[in-house]
Amino acid sequence: MKVVALVSGGKDSCFSMMECVRHGHEIVALANLRPPSPSPSPGSSETAGGATNDKGAASEEMDSFMFQTVGVGAICPAIAECMGLPLISRTLRGKSLHQDLDYRSVVGGDEVEDLFALLQEVKTQYPEVNAVCSGAILSNYQRNRVEFVCERLGLTSLGFLWQREQHEVLTSMIESGLEGVLVKIASMGLKPRMLGKPLGTLLADFEELYEQFGFHVCGEGGEYETVTLDCPLFKRRIVIDKSEIVIEDDCSFAPCAHLRICALHTEPKTEDACASTIVPAHYTVRDPASKVAKADDTSTTTTEEDDSTLVDQGERPLVSQSAKGALVSVQNCVGDPNQTLEEELRGAMANLAEALGHLNLRVDEHVCFVHLYVASMSDFGRVNAEYCKFFESSPAPSRACVQIRLAGGRRVSLSAQATRCARDVLHVRSISSWAPVCIGPYSQANKIDALGSLTFVAGQIALEPAVMEMIAGDEVAQFDKALAHCDAVLKCRDASLAQIRSAIVYVSSAVTTMEESDLLARLPREATATLVQIPRLPRDALVEIEVIAAHGASVAQESPGPRPYAGGKFYVETREVAGRANEETSSTEIVAHQYIIYCAANEAMVAGDEKEIVTHVDAALSAFGALAGRVFYLPHEVSSRSIAAGFSSFQSIPCSHLAAKDVKAKNPGVGRVCAVVMATSSSRTLEEEDHL
Repeated sequence: MKVVALVSGGKDSCFSMMECVRHGHEIVALANLRPPSPSPSPGSSETAGGATNDKGAASEEMDSFMFQTVGVGAICPAIAECMGLPLISRTLRGKSLHQDLDYRSVVGGDEVEDLFALLQEVKTQYPEVNAVCSGAILSNYQRNRVEFVCERLGLTSLGFLWQREQHEVLTSMIESGLEGVLVKIASMGLKPRMLGKPLGTLLADFEELYEQFGFHVCGEGGEYETVTLDCPLFKRRIVIDKSEIVIEDDCSFAPCAHLRICALHTEPKTEDACASTIVPAHYTVRDPASKVAKADDTSTTTTEEDDSTLVDQGERPLVSQSAKGALVSVQNCVGDPNQTLEEELRGAMANLAEALGHLNLRVDEHVCFVHLYVASMSDFGRVNAEYCKFFESSPAPSRACVQIRLAGGRRVSLSAQATRCARDVLHVRSISSWAPVCIGPYSQANKIDALGSLTFVAGQIALEPAVMEMIAGDEVAQFDKALAHCDAVLKCRDASLAQIRSAIVYVSSAVTTMEESDLLARLPREATATLVQIPRLPRDALVEIEVIAAHGASVAQESPGPRPYAGGKFYVETREVAGRANEETSSTEIVAHQYIIYCAANEAMVAGDEKEIVTHVDAALSAFGALAGRVFYLPHEVSSRSIAAGFSSFQSIPCSHLAAKDVKAKNPGVGRVCAVVMATSSSRTLEEEDHL
């Protein structure tokens, strides 16, 4: 991509540029916001809109939540000179007016609108620019605002430092040849004498301060700021000729001071020290000659798949809610298959909106997770484009999308979970090395603190985040990569894989070796988990993982053993996983239920055999206060199809029926798995009531 780099002059923005080049992008211009100067610097020119291409004067510290200002006026033009690139600069006039974490609408006079005007000017001068590079590492505040501006201007946000471990990234900066010096200190343990010192000479001090009181070694807590004098992208290096230390607060405990750069110059570098040291990263996409079938071979149904074998749940949504109404489930939202695909999806969304409306809930405000099912993944682009229109200005729900067979000639169906409680939404729209980007209106995770930190994680596939291409390897390699993405997302919400309560592992029918690898054994031991083989996944992935996590350690409870039904033809094994919030009272926030139904004999099922099984599972789910269930069944098998159809006659726990090519569970018992029921329930606590 053609990139404009947002530069403050500091180490993060310069190292982020290095990472952009390493991943094969081309930086064509630099841009920055500088504080107002007392008077125009010699040779500068400012347009009526406030944009300049100058070698601006040094400037003083400003109180900005978004932008570094110390040294910017002097150092950024020098960096542009060292790189041989144009610098588009604009005076920072706005203030930090809107200080909430999210920034979702234009706020006149806010400093974010200065950034918008700056990048708008960049697009005017350099229309080939299609991406913006920034150096945010941990700040959601900064990242959200950069992403919002990029979205308004049709630009892609690149944030290759996002969520990288601070010790690792600082060490990488120093070892790469980036030379940064301190220009501001504002933390306990830092001294004015450190100003102007190279980062490499201060690393040991930073590590010691980290051990003492959790000092952010990259300065992510505002402990210090830097300017960059040299890096491998520079053709020249910067030399500070004259500077002075300005003490802002001489507190002996935690002094605050900055370095005023009075004069500097640039000088040539040797050829060996220039940008040739940056080697583009190499990522390999999946080998088409690997041991899986081609995607085109799996995009349609096979000869054994007769639509008459599917369980049709009709056209009415299935709605249920927790006792206090904190969590609501709406399943089986469909439209008219005789209309266009877009109209069919709009019909499904209208049914969802109507169902939620009866409970005084809104699609664009309360939905936290969506299961999107398509009959053909070739329709995904059209479905997604229409879906995007329903969540354009709201905190996005998380989502999982798979291809399954749908009854009645339908091409799309959806189910959703909604909540009346406050949601903590993680929606990263910057391409990074952290986890796959969510550019559209679907987020990586939705966390509901009032329900025991219940966290819905979007379906994850094995994309290499930095390039958004599928990795090479078989289903095991893709499973491990997708699970690593789940881990990265959960860590951003103070959780981990160990807190997974429920997991669905979707496997594409392109996988021909599923029997040889037990993917479910690679999940945390306590989690309830089901493996479902379906026709096709997004991006022709081999594996997609969808998880629900909750606060507290998992406590697994399994039934003593498979329980026989229908004269021993079938067995049901129960598995429950609970999270303990209060060890003294053993109260729980979330319980995941799994009912594994085995077919133990080849005897034909007779009418009524399934009723005994369904009655038992339905009663058990009702007793646990389960909100809703998902029945994974095999439509080509009479016994499995009959069991799924049996659930349609029960209304206590609404269950959506998902047709699978195969279905497996952990620790299989007697016989072969013919159906799995997965459900979750949340306890009704005082905390939940307080948030309603």
